Amino acid sequence: MVRRLGPLSMALMLAVLTGCNLFPPTTSSEIDLRQGVDGRVRQFIVGPQSSGLLNLGSARKLLFALSAGPTALREESFRLQVLPATDPDALPGPRGDAHSRFRESSRALAAETVAEPQRRLQEVSPPPKKDETRPFWVNIGNSQWTGDKPQQAKLVIPPTENAYFFVDTASSLHADPNLSSKLGELAAAFESIIYPRVTQVFGASPDPGIDGDRRVYIVISPAVDNFGKDAGLMGYFWSRDLHARIASQGNVRDHSNEKEVIFLTDQIFKQKAWTTYGTLAHEFTHLVIYNQKVLLPNRNAPEETWLDEALAMLAMDLCGWGLRNGNDEIAKDIAFFQANPEKYSLTDWSDNPRGFSYGLSYLFSRYLYDRFSEAMIRDVIKSPQVGVSGVTQALLPRGATFEDVFSDWTLANAIFGLGLTTDPRYSYAPEINLRGTYGSIKLTGIQPRPIAKPANVTGPSRRWGTAYYLLNSEQERPWKMDVRPGSSLFGGTVALP
Repeated sequence: MVRRLGPLSMALMLAVLTGCNLFPPTTSSEIDLRQGVDGRVRQFIVGPQSSGLLNLGSARKLLFALSAGPTALREESFRLQVLPATDPDALPGPRGDAHSRFRESSRALAAETVAEPQRRLQEVSPPPKKDETRPFWVNIGNSQWTGDKPQQAKLVIPPTENAYFFVDTASSLHADPNLSSKLGELAAAFESIIYPRVTQVFGASPDPGIDGDRRVYIVISPAVDNFGKDAGLMGYFWSRDLHARIASQGNVRDHSNEKEVIFLTDQIFKQKAWTTYGTLAHEFTHLVIYNQKVLLPNRNAPEETWLDEALAMLAMDLCGWGLRNGNDEIAKDIAFFQANPEKYSLTDWSDNPRGFSYGLSYLFSRYLYDRFSEAMIRDVIKSPQVGVSGVTQALLPRGATFEDVFSDWTLANAIFGLGLTTDPRYSYAPEINLRGTYGSIKLTGIQPRPIAKPANVTGPSRRWGTAYYLLNSEQERPWKMDVRPGSSLFGGTVALP
C-alpha cells in the first residue's frame, strides 16, 4: 500500500501583514473557510490547486492543527521546528496487539466464506448442563493454527439467559472457593448490563447462531495468555468459531469451535473491575459487530481494525468501565497520543507507536457518540461500508463529511476542557476529562510543538493524522500560512488567551 504521496510545501509567515484575507484561491471550490460560533476557532480546507497566503487569525498565542486526509504526506519534505521531548517508542510496554491479529484473521476468513450458503450446523450437541465438561480449541494469542491448544473446560455455574460460563479444567481457578460467586457476579453483569446495552447500541448477536443456540459461550482459560507468557492479553473473540470446520490441515478453520465463543484469561479476576468486566463487554461487542457486518444477509465486509476497536472501546464506556469511570489503562494510551500526536494515524492502527492506539480510537468513537448520539453509532454499524467509508455514509444524512468531522474532532482533542468555546463541534460530554488524573496517569492535553519564528513546518506524515503547533509571539499579531499548489490539507486554529 502506498502511503506517502504528494509533498506538503508550505511555510508559516510571521511578519505582520495588513489587510484582510490575502490568499487568492485558484477557484472558489478549492478552499473552504469557516469559524466557530464565538469566532475564536477558524478552520480551513485547502484544495491541491490553491496558492497564496491563508489568514490563520490574529492572536499572541495560536494553536494550529494541521491534518492529512487519505493520502499521506512525504516525510522527507518536512522539517520539525522543535524535536519531540519524549519518544513513545522508547517507553516501556509490549509492542503489538493480539486483538488486531484476530481482526486481521477475521477479515481473511470472511473473504473465504463469500459463497458459504449455510451458516447453521445440521448436527449439534445438546445444550450443556452445570458441571459438564466440553472440549474447546483455545488460541495462545497468535491467531494461527499452530497456536491452538485442545483444552477441556467445565460449566461451573448454571446457564444464564444469554450465556454459558466455562472454566478450563487446567486452570488454578478451580481451587478458589469463591469461583462460583465470582462467575456469578460476572454473569450478572453480562445479563443486566453488557448484553442489553451492547445489543441496544450495536445490534444483535447471532440468533440462533451456528450451533442453533443463541447463548454465547464464555470460556476462561490459562491458554488465552499463553499460560502466563503474554500478560497483556485479557481475552479475544475470533470469528472463525462462527464458521463450520473444513478438512484441510493447517487452516485455522480446522479448529473452529462451531459456536459463539468469547475467551478470557484465567487471570481476569485479578484485574481491576473495569478490566474484568470491560474486557467481556469489549469482546462481546466484537462478536456483535462481526454478526452485523458479515453474517447478516447481504453483508460480507468485516469492520476495519481501527473502527472495530473504537466501537468496542466505546462499549466499555457505555457499560460503565471506560474512561469516564476512571479506567487508567485507557488514560495511559491517551497520554501516549497526547505526548506525540503527529506520530499517530486514526486509521493505520498497526503502524502506530506500540503497534496499536486504543485511546485514540476510543476518543473518535466517543466524539461521534457525544456529538450525534447513539443513533449515529447504529448507522455506522448498519452501513454495508466499513472504515472511513462507513462513517462517511452515516454522516451524509447529518449534513457532514468525514473531513469536516475529523477536523472538528482534532480541535476538540486539543481544547476541550479549557473553557475557550461553547461550540458543541469542539466538545465531548462533560464527564470526559482529557486533562484529568486516572490513578497514576495524569492527562495533560495535546502537547503542540512551539514555533516562534518563520519556518517551514512538518505536516502530519501519517494519513488521517494531525500535527499540532503552538504559534507564539510576545504581542498579538496576524498569522499567515503560505499555501503553494500541490497539496490537499485541512486544519484549524484556536486563539489562546
